[in-house]
Amino acid sequence: MALRKRILKVTFHMPAGDVVFDESTNLKVHVKKDCMSSQNRAVIEIGNMTESVRQELLSEFTAFNRRKTATGQKSPAYLDMEITAGYIETDGKDTSTVIYHGQVVECGIMSSPPNMVVRITCYTHQVDKVSYFDQAPPFEMNFKELVYWAGDKMGFDRAHVTCDTSHDNDSINNAARSIYTAGDLPLYLEQYFYPDVAAYIDDNFLIVKDRYKVLNPSDTVHLSDFIGMPCWNEWGVEFTTFFDSSIKCAQAATLNTVLNKSMNDGQWIVMSIDYELTSRDAAFYCHVLACPPA
Repeated sequence: MALRKRILKVTFHMPAGDVVFDESTNLKVHVKKDCMSSQNRAVIEIGNMTESVRQELLSEFTAFNRRKTATGQKSPAYLDMEITAGYIETDGKDTSTVIYHGQVVECGIMSSPPNMVVRITCYTHQVDKVSYFDQAPPFEMNFKELVYWAGDKMGFDRAHVTCDTSHDNDSINNAARSIYTAGDLPLYLEQYFYPDVAAYIDDNFLIVKDRYKVLNPSDTVHLSDFIGMPCWNEWGVEFTTFFDSSIKCAQAATLNTVLNKSMNDGQWIVMSIDYELTSRDAAFYCHVLACPPA
């Protein structure tokens, strides 16, 4: 693999405008994404942060405020953010892509001056956990319309909602009469046709599909560059590779490893991705857990 320039950016959509931290900043990013999960976590450590941004984050997202929010003493503050990672290829092409979109939940200081580092914890669609809605959907609608209604309540426009099920035109009566928070909606959508339908959030998309459609056999990623030796575990295989945006959860993968050739036969299903990305250290990796197909 040819050496390429890394791209790593963390963007916070602050009230006064976007604040972007890029490779010029000391960044350490850890993102954990699980297959068909309704919520994923990102932990970001940032050095060289300006005083104004640091104070704004710390004042709103300390552990003290989190306890007050949980007990109803303080209204929750929400700050959208996104993480972009990738490479600049040898021909100058920018191949970076957004790998995470969520909200800031907690912020704290990791080290004292002069090398002050701030740790920021984020979750996907954290705003939906306590986002109430008081307007129920129409009494009668088909399932696809219900999915779009749920997406609207979670802040997704139709371009960010994917609905592809065999029940799209099935009529739903008296929908969502006992659901009060938007965070419950993905599980609620699944319950209509459980276990045939899966509903989850990934990369700022609400995805609702038949379970057999979640995995696209024609979309297979072929991996041959590894950090260390891929190993067996009780669930299947685990391996570490250089960051690759083509690796996604609920995706088929084939391995071509020299050190453990027993893994080269057949396909594996990516169940979990652990991104370990840094701007100045060596790590720019994907730690992957994959299982054999059912």
